Amino acid sequence: MSNEYFDPNTFEPHGLYRTADEGHYYKWGDASILVKLSPENTQFVTNACWRVTVPAGKSVDFMALSGVDRAYYCTAGHGQVLFNGEATDLSAGDVVLCGRGNSLEYKNTGESDLELMGFSIPAVPEVRIDVLTEGYELRLENLSEETRRAFGLLTRSEASNLDQVCRGEACVMGPDEGESFWQPQPSIGYVAIKTKPDYARKNNFGVALQQLEPGSYVQLHGHVRTTELIVCVKGRGTVYVEGLGVKEFSPGAIAMVGTRTFHNFSTTGTEEDGEMIVAALASPTEIGEALFEIGVRRTPGEPVPDNIERDMSKLMVLVQKYGFMLPDVDSGEIGARP
Repeated sequence: MSNEYFDPNTFEPHGLYRTADEGHYYKWGDASILVKLSPENTQFVTNACWRVTVPAGKSVDFMALSGVDRAYYCTAGHGQVLFNGEATDLSAGDVVLCGRGNSLEYKNTGESDLELMGFSIPAVPEVRIDVLTEGYELRLENLSEETRRAFGLLTRSEASNLDQVCRGEACVMGPDEGESFWQPQPSIGYVAIKTKPDYARKNNFGVALQQLEPGSYVQLHGHVRTTELIVCVKGRGTVYVEGLGVKEFSPGAIAMVGTRTFHNFSTTGTEEDGEMIVAALASPTEIGEALFEIGVRRTPGEPVPDNIERDMSKLMVLVQKYGFMLPDVDSGEIGARP
């Protein structure tokens, strides 16, 4: 299908991959920031991904943002996250959702580094590598009011005076919080939906975690309408992105996948590497809605079900309703490993 302006059949696959340590480094207060994905270093101009490292006994104030929602996955350490000055405990495996208009601060209360992977759509000031040059050390107390306003940064007092309609939700979700669904073979494991429009007033992206048992993999697929950022946060395996090939996937590595671009990821299959957990940020958010239709509802703590088979009628729903692209959908050989 096409119109007189655009022919989607001529779209080229587009994506990017970055290793765990690849990125742009600078300091924000006492925290180290590694910018993985920024509008300044990619064609994906609305997406952002960055790694935050807070040393033991230190804290970092990211202030409030007037127009951007943020999400984080805690990959290591223990500490606290403070929304508008109110503290909540934080540990590895937790997901932090900070809607616009809420001040955000992290404190490391443990004995080792507190590490988080951050995501946003649109991009946050933290990834402005055109301004925050390599090795730069930013101190909030040195920023003028004009500079803060240009970045959309609000002090805690400014944020507290915002009308409630200008503020999104803010919470910490533990590893077993949120609705989760067992996935059919060969994606042996589950997907946990952390946020989508049903759950929050303001956010414009969906956050999900996919857990894969050793030796399993996600079927090869694409999305007609959705871009997807996938980040390995635990375990080891490989990721495939059409046009880039197969790459190593270890904690901190990312793959950004454009529309109409086939992709998948898989575990190593070794007991030593164990399960893999991948954090995914999608916009629009229809991937989350789709998983409600094809998965089997999971109760945390229950054993992995045996032999959840793929249902062809459900696969056709993915294609026709949610814009999934599944190679060889008519042959029954759905999305094999590349």
